[in-house]
Amino acid sequence: MVCPSFCCFLVVNSTGFIPDVVSQFLSSVSQWFLVFVIAGLGVSTSLKSMMELDGKSITLIALQTVALLVIAVLAVSTDYI
Repeated sequence: MVCPSFCCFLVVNSTGFIPDVVSQFLSSVSQWFLVFVIAGLGVSTSLKSMMELDGKSITLIALQTVALLVIAVLAVSTDYI
């Protein structure tokens, strides 16, 4: 279900009522909040339970991390973000 407040902000932002400077600032703040949330998820990961995994699982996690890093670097270097 879509949040009604999200729909309201979507409409207000699409009408051009909010100045570009404010919209860019709020977009930047939103990106930083996303970084904080992802970091928070990483902090809540139990290292003890990670050490109990077998080699295949560790390899998969490492490959996924490298793939995400490559995607992020490509996105930033091509000005996609």
